[in-house]
Amino acid sequence: MICKTAASMVVALAVIWGGGTWYTGTQIQSRIDKDVKEFNFRMRDHGYDRQLTARYENFDNSFFSSHFKLFVKIDKGAASLGMKTGQEIGFDINVIHGPLPLIFHGDFTPAMVAAKLRLVNNELTQPLFTAAKDKSPGEATIRFSYDGSYSTVLDVMPAQYTGLSFGNGQFAIGKDDSGLSNLQINGEVENVVMSVNNDKKVIADSLNVDTLLRLEEKSYPIGNIALKFNKATLSERDAGLFKMDALIIKTSSERAKNSKYINANLTYVFEKIKKENQDIGSGQVSLVAESIDPLAVRAFISQYGVTMREYFAKNSLESDDANYKARRFHSEFLIANMPILFKSEPVIKFPVSWNNAGGELTGSLDIAFKDPGNIMPATVKAIKSVNADFVAPITFATEMIKQSKLAQGMNAKDAQSQAQKEVNDIKQYVSMLNLLMIHENNASLRVRYVPGQVNFNGRQMADDQFMALLKGLSRR
Repeated sequence: MICKTAASMVVALAVIWGGGTWYTGTQIQSRIDKDVKEFNFRMRDHGYDRQLTARYENFDNSFFSSHFKLFVKIDKGAASLGMKTGQEIGFDINVIHGPLPLIFHGDFTPAMVAAKLRLVNNELTQPLFTAAKDKSPGEATIRFSYDGSYSTVLDVMPAQYTGLSFGNGQFAIGKDDSGLSNLQINGEVENVVMSVNNDKKVIADSLNVDTLLRLEEKSYPIGNIALKFNKATLSERDAGLFKMDALIIKTSSERAKNSKYINANLTYVFEKIKKENQDIGSGQVSLVAESIDPLAVRAFISQYGVTMREYFAKNSLESDDANYKARRFHSEFLIANMPILFKSEPVIKFPVSWNNAGGELTGSLDIAFKDPGNIMPATVKAIKSVNADFVAPITFATEMIKQSKLAQGMNAKDAQSQAQKEVNDIKQYVSMLNLLMIHENNASLRVRYVPGQVNFNGRQMADDQFMALLKGLSRR
């Protein structure tokens, strides 16, 4: 009786699974056709800066799976991405029908379908295949749930690009059913080597990625991104300059209160830096932008990318004179185009903190801008105010200099003695010129600027007097 019941259940489950698989398979092509048409309509109807057109071909359907190729063509805005108008990116897609699409891979989680995606090797994607030694650079497995949400596992193959190489990696990507909101990416890739310039590069045992984003109206992202380079080394000509437990790069953005603008934060965190096995300390530096217009930022970045690519396509950097001209061109572009970013009257902050065995340095430089109006290019008149506050214990400076001496090969006793002597000399110099305020064991700097007036460490003066003071110090 029990055997008969069990057999009946197996048959019933097989019928349900088979029926569900068959039904899902019959719906695939119509759903793809609908989604492609809707995508193309939205791209035409919403007036995006970049215009894309999707199409699919070679659809083939069987009982357990369906197969087709999906292509997305860039009709407008290709130059801002470093691409040619009309180029296509293609995906080779194998759809496994539900309700148990990955059962043969040991995964019994119910889902409507699961899809495996690989890039199509064409003119646009050929460099990716070359970097992966003629293999597919990766494969994505996407599971579409019945509630409309989906999750993706992206397996990344080892690859070597100009300025970047890495080993195996895997990333989990998930989103809910509310459009393109709440996109979450978590994962890790091994053996990362990233060039900073021709001589310097960052080497890390692994790179962790942790991201949670959502798209606001006008399609700008809000959320958090964190990149963590584990056991990182900054090297120059293959000689290690600094080693650290971790280098963390974090960005965050949120809508400013009662505003169409956003607040953004970029932070670099350095954990336990060592130079020549000497502890340099740990700390972080940040760039904080409050009340930024995201559409203005997008326009600025797009124009910057196009302009710089056009310049470097026509000019080489093979001589010192060519490098000088390139830097000058870059500066002139920034001066001419920065005003678009000031129209929202943002506040830009540069907070910093650093600690070592002697204590912690903290501080921030805050610059408030006003709408420059028709002032082109923007000048100092676009600055509304400047505030600077920094404080650190004297022992912090002593420790920093001591560690520098130790890294140069000096013994501990002499390094401590030399550091104390240099700190005493610096204290006398800055006190004489009132460059810093010294109180007990702390040194601090305080500056307040509004057009026409400067308060420098408690001394009130006109801004031209302050500039004359700075010029005088630069000649010493």
